[in-house]
Amino acid sequence: MKKTNFDGKPILVMTINGEPLLTIHSEQKKNFYNYLRLLSARYKLIIVTDMPQLKSKMLNKEIGLTDGFIVNNCGSSIFDIKQNVIIAVDNMKKSKMLPIYRQALIAGDSVIFHTQNIIYIYTHYVKLLSFFIKTFKGIKIELVQNYDDGIKNLMRNKVEALEIYNTFYDTSTIFNRNEKIHSICENENLVYNELNSSRLLLTESCINNAIDLIMEKVNMHYTEVYLINLTNIFHNQNISSSYEYQTYTTMEDLFENRTFHIFDNELRDIIIENNFLDIEEIELFE
Repeated sequence: MKKTNFDGKPILVMTINGEPLLTIHSEQKKNFYNYLRLLSARYKLIIVTDMPQLKSKMLNKEIGLTDGFIVNNCGSSIFDIKQNVIIAVDNMKKSKMLPIYRQALIAGDSVIFHTQNIIYIYTHYVKLLSFFIKTFKGIKIELVQNYDDGIKNLMRNKVEALEIYNTFYDTSTIFNRNEKIHSICENENLVYNELNSSRLLLTESCINNAIDLIMEKVNMHYTEVYLINLTNIFHNQNISSSYEYQTYTTMEDLFENRTFHIFDNELRDIIIENNFLDIEEIELFE
């Protein structure tokens, strides 16, 4: 792989929930984006998100970064901000997707296929469909009407990730259903990301692989990597966080009022406590 010119900045990895950032009012995320821009000036910033690659350019346009990387779908693809291109994609093998798709439909779950050009949604839950239409504004979305149509879409497209949503079951039923899907993932060697009990994101690659690939590209070493985990994206991932703030957002919160906490106060405290930025730099824009 061709190496990019590295400017000597240390690496700062930050996990955020990417999709809700594109749906809430700009005033709610103003300070948060200011922190990201300040950090990007001093660090090679790697933003790890749970969103599909089709949203990377939209998110970065909102934030206004000129350098760094965005890791999509918890590790399945990488967007190079400076070059304005997707530099790596790890698509799922067709044979591995079919057992997951069948199991999800048997359980009555909703399934989202993330492809490079379109997002397919299989759901009978009107609120979920409405939520995704708003969240994926600007991206082509197609509703999958039945099982056979879903199979055809899986076969004719390169699928980066499968997203599975539960919208009906009680806690014990959700646990049993997640265990079945987790078992299939282990048999098929897929990465199982349980973002919350009602939302699973399944990929071929993981966050660690994506970060390793970026390290190779910028010719960097792990001894100069810092991690700020503002979400539970690293749940079930083999990576530890040095600076972590745990949070959980329920699907019903997103459906009903689509509120989202941007963690600007928590991020500010982490930045100051660990000397990521000088207090003077932070106070300059506040």
